[in-house]
This record gives sequence, C-alpha cells and structure tokens, in this order.
Amino acid sequence: MSKTATTMTEQIKPKKGYIYLIAEEDNSFFKIGFSTKPENRLRALQTSNPRNLRIIKTIKGDKRDEAKIQYKFRASKENNEWFRNTKEIRDFFKTNEIPKKVYKKKDLFALASDIFQWLKLNNKTHCFADNFCKLNHIKFDFELFTKACIYSDHLLHISPIDYEQYSFLFDSNSHKFRGERYLIKIL
Repeated sequence: MSKTATTMTEQIKPKKGYIYLIAEEDNSFFKIGFSTKPENRLRALQTSNPRNLRIIKTIKGDKRDEAKIQYKFRASKENNEWFRNTKEIRDFFKTNEIPKKVYKKKDLFALASDIFQWLKLNNKTHCFADNFCKLNHIKFDFELFTKACIYSDHLLHISPIDYEQYSFLFDSNSHKFRGERYLIKIL
C-alpha cells in the first residue's frame, strides 16, 4: 500500500476505543474521556485522586465521539473533563451507544450544510458518504444525500465511486464495496 493510501485510510479510520464515564465515590462528579484501555486509565486517574473512582459505563467510540459528548454536556462541565452528575449525562450513558442522527426530508439544507462544513473543517474536497456517516453518527440514506447535494446550490456532488481511482481501498478479488460506496465532492 502506498504512503498516500495509508495516510488517507488513517484519516478515515480514527483510533477506536471507548468513551468512559468514571464516577467519584460520592457520585457528585463524572469524568467523561476516551481510552483504548479504560481500566488502565482508571488506575492512572486514581493515583491523583483522593476519592475512590469507578467506571460506570463504557461506550465504543473514538476521540471525535469524546469531543462531541463533552461538547453536548458543556453546561455541566466543572473542570477539564469532569462534569457535575446530571440526569442528562446518566440517561445518555444508559442508551449504551452514541445515537445516530437521522435527517428527514425537511432537513435537506441542514444535511448539505453539515456535509459542506465538515469537509471544510477537515480540509477535504471529498469524502466517502458511508465514512462521513460513520464518523458523524448519521444514518445513510442515498436518496436524502442526493437531494441534499441538489439543495446545496451545486456546491456538492454525490456519485458512485470511481473504482480505478480508489482501487487501493478494495480487495481485488472480492470488490467488497462495489455498488455500496458513494463519493461526495465539493464542486
């Protein structure tokens, strides 16, 4: 695999691990963070905390998910990654997973805007629709994405991927993703 392909693949697939919710013994504060090994992180945190700590919950995710969750609960933030114990935080971690955002037909402009802003923020001119959805916890719907690109005033375009251009991403024998992947580009 070429150096360019490795770099692109690494950008598409951030390091996976767990978003953890750690509580102090009196449950007054929660720590929301990311680690590939939450038990090790708990031990490291315990050495600098006089109160007993315990892991309440872990959810599969990555650093981006951690940032989104911390931003979501910013009103409860006390210090760095420590948050006041609130019903909203407890309820969120009870769901067992990061919920997927579902766009409806009335949200086409919002979807187009979100795609465009995400591409710009990440210094990209294009991305695979399924990867965009995974990274942003969005349910993929080809018809909606196509209409959103139309609503973008021709700033975005979605099309089946060019297999020759992106052949390094596919198993040459199985063509595993053939017919399932779409490319979104800024025009």
